[in-house]
Amino acid sequence: MQQDEVLFTEFFNQRLKERGMTLKHLADATGIALKHLENFSHGRFERLPPAPYLHGYFVKLGAILGFEPDDWWSRIREEDMVHRSGPADRMPAKRYSRLKGRAIFGTALLLLLAGMYVAARFTTIIGEPKLIIIAPEPGVSSVSASTLTFRGMVRNGDTLTVDGAGVPLEADGSFTTDILLKPGPNTIELRAKKVLGREAVLTRHIYYDDSQIIAPAP
Repeated sequence: MQQDEVLFTEFFNQRLKERGMTLKHLADATGIALKHLENFSHGRFERLPPAPYLHGYFVKLGAILGFEPDDWWSRIREEDMVHRSGPADRMPAKRYSRLKGRAIFGTALLLLLAGMYVAARFTTIIGEPKLIIIAPEPGVSSVSASTLTFRGMVRNGDTLTVDGAGVPLEADGSFTTDILLKPGPNTIELRAKKVLGREAVLTRHIYYDDSQIIAPAP
């Protein structure tokens, strides 16, 4: 054991005694593993971690035990008994490069996945809704009843209105609604819309012929 290490060990134990602290108390206060503090207490510097970590320990110990960490750190390093992990006691360059590479790879992967999700959902998110009318059939242009039932389906849409009135959509996008016709020509507008504003509009022209209605006998 080098002279300055002996001196620091004695100093370390004396400061602990003065403050009435145990190694366990010190471990809780600094976050330094108990086994490393035991090595400090017994002067086993060769068992302590490399310089970058050890310097951090001195800083934490100085704050709790009340001493200037850099003064003791310089003396200990001059004994050349501290494990070194790289130039200027920095984290090893290869290890740093690996960590940095992993961070870059992780970020790139997240961006790629986000891009794939947006691409896959582009039509659903931004595309135009599709409005399908099942009934009445396209060839129907004249009816003899005052009520006409519309049935159909909305694809990739969020809302449906018929002549400005909202019509509820089922979970699969299907709908059914009854329209009250007035005698003569009727123009019925169906409008499916997305939250982002795109919409599809269908217009049906239906003539209500009420001439066949027989008035009740007097």
